[in-house]
Amino acid sequence: MKRYKRWILLLIIGAAWMFVQTYNVHAAGSLPPYIAVNDNVIDFGNAPPEAHSNNIYVAARVIANAMQIDLRLEDNQVLLEKGGTKLIINPGEKYAVSVTGEIIRLQTYTRHDRLMIPLSLITTSFGYRHVLYSEAPIIRAKNNDAELSDEQFLKQERRLVEQSRLAAIEAARKPIYLTFDDGPTGSTPKLLDILGKYKAKATFFLLGNGIIKYPESVKRLVKEGHRPALHGVTHVKDKFYESPSSAYLEMEHANKYLLSASGVKSTLIRTPYGSKPYFTDKYRDATAAAGYHLWDWNVDSKDWEYRTDSGKMIRHVMSEVAAIQKEGEAPVVLLHDRPTTIAAMPSLLARLHDAGYRFEPLRSDMMPVNFWQDLR
Repeated sequence: MKRYKRWILLLIIGAAWMFVQTYNVHAAGSLPPYIAVNDNVIDFGNAPPEAHSNNIYVAARVIANAMQIDLRLEDNQVLLEKGGTKLIINPGEKYAVSVTGEIIRLQTYTRHDRLMIPLSLITTSFGYRHVLYSEAPIIRAKNNDAELSDEQFLKQERRLVEQSRLAAIEAARKPIYLTFDDGPTGSTPKLLDILGKYKAKATFFLLGNGIIKYPESVKRLVKEGHRPALHGVTHVKDKFYESPSSAYLEMEHANKYLLSASGVKSTLIRTPYGSKPYFTDKYRDATAAAGYHLWDWNVDSKDWEYRTDSGKMIRHVMSEVAAIQKEGEAPVVLLHDRPTTIAAMPSLLARLHDAGYRFEPLRSDMMPVNFWQDLR
């Protein structure tokens, strides 16, 4: 009997894990799985379900309350009891005592001061079965108290079903990284409005003087989920590239201005006019030693050349993006925070969206794209 129960538990864990793998596309920004008990989806607050070690973990007290299970602490143990059924969890010793008296080894941890336990442990212990829906990222723990059929339940949770559908569509899109140099400027708010309309996130390589002049734009772009990055202070070739220390200090000063304006710092840098040929080994060593990551681009929009012909600029970008994608690389597009470029953005964003792209900001944990192939 014990062996039979153990196999049932393993099957439930395996099925749940496959479900989480289907929906847990963190890099694509998809939704985590929702957990429902009978007819209601649970609000876990600041400690949502998580996937670890081939299992789904949930906040013990929240799931216990949803299942109307009494939970109390005694002698460093967590006791869960309902209708004569009892489960004992010892987080310190990493084991649980099942309802049959079997010792089960398990891992627990805390998240925001909440004890996180395997979902399958508590559901199987108290007589719930799992229902996994292909239509929505919901794991439903059911027992005889459930009043809604599966069809009725999904109809009730149609909002989550729709969110799941949209998340799956978004996850299937290819990432593209739009990067804007030389801001912020007086036109940055308009650019942010356009990006917001298309739900596009971008990376802004900011100049120190612009940060000082337009701190509210910097604060806004950070708040709206864009990535602030550094482009130096002067953008004067002879001053910036005077020595490795001058280049490094411009990034440091820009970072201080960024911190003052927005409360955050950045490790992503782009040098004026691109890193080749001036940003040689000694320059890169100086910034890399300080934890900075050098970024150039693999698609030049040439918005600096096609200032009076936005149609030509858009066609050029689409052609270059397609070529880079064909090589198996994610496009990193060079653009500039200037009125003529901003005027072309609605058309460009629409074309890229129709081509199956999603717009993401660069991250510090990504392998940088630069002309030197310096991966630091």
